[in-house]
Amino acid sequence: MIKNTLLENISVGGQVELSDLNDLAEQGFKTIINNRPDHEAAGQPTHHMLEEATKALGLNYVFIPMTGQISPDVISKTQQAFSGHDGPHFAFCASGARSTILWCFAHVHDLGVDGVLAVAGGGGYDLNHLKFALEAYLENQAKS
Repeated sequence: MIKNTLLENISVGGQVELSDLNDLAEQGFKTIINNRPDHEAAGQPTHHMLEEATKALGLNYVFIPMTGQISPDVISKTQQAFSGHDGPHFAFCASGARSTILWCFAHVHDLGVDGVLAVAGGGGYDLNHLKFALEAYLENQAKS
């Protein structure tokens, strides 16, 4: 499992296996956020398996699968996962990119477009292609 740090208490990475959970707990993570839908790849553990194992370790577990376009509901759930559960947080998908994208949309109000893109870039994810989408999201939120 690859782990990239976005901020001091937020890391992202690729697929978590059941055997990785002890390591994540020992590294001090308190909340695991799964952004990968079940059965996306052969052999990946289901979210039910991960939830059971995570909770057995005393960690929080949140399942927010991201498929297709990013919806306001998924962004809202991501905001709640980060603000409603103790950190440090570890979010994962196949590579960490989707988790980073969701983190950017969930935190763009706080850090601004350039801020979230800088954090993503510092974590190894060049998401500058999302600049206009993040700006449009902020503009639409301001109108609501």
